[in-house]
Amino acid sequence: MIFDFEKGRCFERPFAYYGGEEEMRAVDLNQRFWKGKVALYLFFEGGGAACYFVATLMRISGERLEGLFKLGTFVGALLVIIGAFFLWLDLGRKERFFKAAKNLSTSWIARGVLAVGCFLASVALYFIVRRWCPNLGLVKVIWSGFNAGLALAILIYPAMLFMSCKPFRIWNNPMLILLFAALSFLSGEGVFLLISAISYSQQNVNGELLSLLHFLLALSASLIVGTSAIFSMYLLSIGLSSESGKTFLIRVTQGKLGFYLVVAVTLGTLIPLVLISIGLSSKAVNVVKLVSLMNGVLLLVSSFLVRYLLVVGPTRENPVLPGMM
Repeated sequence: MIFDFEKGRCFERPFAYYGGEEEMRAVDLNQRFWKGKVALYLFFEGGGAACYFVATLMRISGERLEGLFKLGTFVGALLVIIGAFFLWLDLGRKERFFKAAKNLSTSWIARGVLAVGCFLASVALYFIVRRWCPNLGLVKVIWSGFNAGLALAILIYPAMLFMSCKPFRIWNNPMLILLFAALSFLSGEGVFLLISAISYSQQNVNGELLSLLHFLLALSASLIVGTSAIFSMYLLSIGLSSESGKTFLIRVTQGKLGFYLVVAVTLGTLIPLVLISIGLSSKAVNVVKLVSLMNGVLLLVSSFLVRYLLVVGPTRENPVLPGMM
């Protein structure tokens, strides 16, 4: 699948993909598929936006660990930039990327480009203004809330784009919005766990960082359970809705994709929940930091694999990791 820059939407031309007889189209051998680069775009963009959103809310709520939350917003914005770069790499004609912003009234691609552009511009300006005018008072809260709202739009936007690609009926499901949001917050949580575990060890003296890590681990457990439930309900709903959904389920539970699914479930659910129970029961700072570090990495890997399954699962493209580009 590729972007139609002239019309600002997905091509609705013949695709090569798995589906029932009523949905089958002729195979277009020149058609490029969304695969590794788009999965990386979804991973970095969603995780970065969620990390920024969470860090901003925590930063607004209080001044404790201000430096850590500031770092979280910076890293989140940087990840959004990296995600946009991977999307640019996937474009057929990279010099025409500016045309993606056309047709705002009808194109989710254009709306996404606008949201990302406004987010990055607003965040960059906010960082500059804060450096020279640190005491913004209420303006700081309003501006931070506005940026957080843009971040929320960015992490939900991919689901709207996928749902607009009508030839792929397994993407035309409202639960996809919840699933993409949950995956984004899961990967954002992973990023924030890594930042918290690596940074600001000097603040362990007063126990603030230890309390934060315990809170993040408990939040991770809730996100893992919630995301697993949403993903299971999504698979069940598409499996019962159409022949293409049943074929998709067969495809993602067999062969290489089936292996990736098992890895995603193991690394993203089973092992993290065990680690979280260890971290929450420990008062040793180094143990909690190590658990948080491991848990963050596992959440990032598993959330990427699920996105990869959602991107390549509906197509006939042969999935190969790590050579997935």
